[in-house]
Amino acid sequence: MQPPLRIYLVGAHATGKTTLARWIRDHYGIPMISEVARSVLAEMEAQLDGLRSNIDLVNRYQHEVFVRQIEAERAQPGAFVSDRAFCNLAYACHHATILGNIAGDPRLLEYMNSVRSGLVFFLRPHKELVVADGVRAGLEWEEVVRIDGMVKLMLEMFACRTSRSSRCRCRSACASSSACCRSRDTSSARRRTATASNRRVCARRTVRGRRRSSTSARPMARAPKSKPESSRDGEAELALRVIVVAPPPGYVFCVQGKAGEFLGARRSSTTDLVFDVTVRATDDDPPRLLGPVAQGSPAERFLYVCTGSYAGELHALSGRRAKLPFATITRALVQRAKKGGRLVARIAGTAKDGGPACATVPLLDGGWRWQE
Repeated sequence: MQPPLRIYLVGAHATGKTTLARWIRDHYGIPMISEVARSVLAEMEAQLDGLRSNIDLVNRYQHEVFVRQIEAERAQPGAFVSDRAFCNLAYACHHATILGNIAGDPRLLEYMNSVRSGLVFFLRPHKELVVADGVRAGLEWEEVVRIDGMVKLMLEMFACRTSRSSRCRCRSACASSSACCRSRDTSSARRRTATASNRRVCARRTVRGRRRSSTSARPMARAPKSKPESSRDGEAELALRVIVVAPPPGYVFCVQGKAGEFLGARRSSTTDLVFDVTVRATDDDPPRLLGPVAQGSPAERFLYVCTGSYAGELHALSGRRAKLPFATITRALVQRAKKGGRLVARIAGTAKDGGPACATVPLLDGGWRWQE
């Protein structure tokens, strides 16, 4: 007996998932699981303003959407069509800081196994379709593209974990529908190519191994293990302070940390914003700056001051990042800061267009300076 067919429509917002799901529901007479995010958002309507600026509230919202989607599918024992699946994880990655917690939740693996056995359609965005629908707070093409890329990444990761013997089950449906899961076909072809390539490599290794075994074994010298970056000698922890002077009011600002971290996120007003972070500095000349806030290559380190969607603001109309270079942090400054105090940099918070500062910004006062 074949399991009931479960149809998932995945992709970014404003791609027509709900419209297509309704057509499938009406045409084939199967139940539809509507976008649970909207129902959760409706329940939190009294807290909508805080949802856009409160990171903890955003985390609770995204976690509730994740749980509700699983519960809604479990409540349907038979066939159904859903206008989302794991799409919530893309939004959790973009707007919240709980993706790591969700990734460690055992319910995620169970849910992905369930989705893997269903029929997945990936709907790609089109710029002319990105129009206001009266429900979303705002639509920005760049944000739609970012979410689309995250969903595509998860779809490819999901497809790569599929059994090599599995085949795309939606070929007949693709012929009569506007949606198509070509990415699954492409991934399957890549897996078949990779499998054949791996077999050839294994065969060559086996032949080489047999040749080596026929000769006397020679001991192999092991390369000395290098110390991890965090345990090397000569490193010192430095306190940094970033002052955003006269930022435009009403934007969420933060310093970018490691993936999913929005350090010191807060909404701007009429006063300067101050962010205190730390880095590790080597004893080299010039010093190398290490740590979660140190971005870029070893030869060109910098930190990001983020705003809007880059700062975790839910449904922000835009997102920007201001790049503060570390080039003016010299070995003499590091040696002085080791004895106490901090290194301070000031930037103008408002760009020429009146929005938040972005791109590589000039540091006021001539660059980083020592402060007691």
